[in-house]
Amino acid sequence: MERIFCAIAEGKIPSAKVYEGEHVFAFMTLPQQHGTYLVVIPKQH
Repeated sequence: MERIFCAIAEGKIPSAKVYEGEHVFAFMTLPQQHGTYLVVIPKQH
């Protein structure tokens, strides 16, 4: 089973990309009741 953040970082799941560097990937979450959040994840485990 593939992990959700891995699939997002690999581009298999569409996302609202804000930044992509050599080591990290940043994207915005979908709008929620309490706002939208910026999520920064590493590109490798």
